[in-house]
Amino acid sequence: MVDLSLLAGAASSLRIASDVASSLVGLRDHQLLQTKVIELQRLILDAQSSATSAQMQQMELVQQIRDLQKEIEAFNNWQAVTQRYELVDMGGDTFSYRLKGNLTDEPAHLLCTNCFEDRRKSVLQRTSSHGTQKQYQCPACKSTYWLGQHTPSPPRQVRRSSEW
Repeated sequence: MVDLSLLAGAASSLRIASDVASSLVGLRDHQLLQTKVIELQRLILDAQSSATSAQMQQMELVQQIRDLQKEIEAFNNWQAVTQRYELVDMGGDTFSYRLKGNLTDEPAHLLCTNCFEDRRKSVLQRTSSHGTQKQYQCPACKSTYWLGQHTPSPPRQVRRSSEW
């Protein structure tokens, strides 16, 4: 908020300057006239300084308002994105954000939970699979996820040769 004391100071300085200027009309003494002119100039400079300070404060407040409006807009945009996704258990207590139903023409995809919590939309990329689990990597944060139910591999049988 603009400091009202700065505006009051500017108004007061201008009022006093007006009084000094009015008293100049009746002066005939050159020395006294010069003193009053100097005083008048000082008061005008003080008023200008106060007005400049108030204007700078106002500019800072306008910039803060713009920044906050951008934050609100980003928040509202993110809220719209979050409404399109749901957190799902991919099996085996592994989780990802998935596009809800067929709300858009976008292909089905999964989002990184880390990035999603940081208000970023990063589509997971499948890198490999092992049984019923699939490995995904986030291109943004480089996190690796094994999604799906883990099924252990059957034990390997060792063949013994009779040539021993």
